[in-house]
Amino acid sequence: MFGAGLLGTLFEYTFRKEQDEAAAARFRAIIHDEAPALRDAVINGFAIHQADLARVATPELLDGIAANVMALRLGDEQFARELYGIFAIRRFMQPSVGTMWRYGFASLMH
Repeated sequence: MFGAGLLGTLFEYTFRKEQDEAAAARFRAIIHDEAPALRDAVINGFAIHQADLARVATPELLDGIAANVMALRLGDEQFARELYGIFAIRRFMQPSVGTMWRYGFASLMH
């Protein structure tokens, strides 16, 4: 009786291990097959919904995306990164209207 129980437990363990390995292999195959569609759906979602992209992306990531887009459109990665670098420097150096009001014109009001 003990031998039959031990044999049954060993058989169940082996069978379950094979099932788990087969399920993991199926899962990996599905992910591999569907990854491009998932990637495209995420990219399309961010391209259409600016608020979603702003919620999940850091400023550095957005700068990288912008530089990559310019490289694709211009066909020259180095030139695009240099051009975007110039744009980014100019953007951060120019004060906004709110900043000028706060620090420039607001002092005249006191």
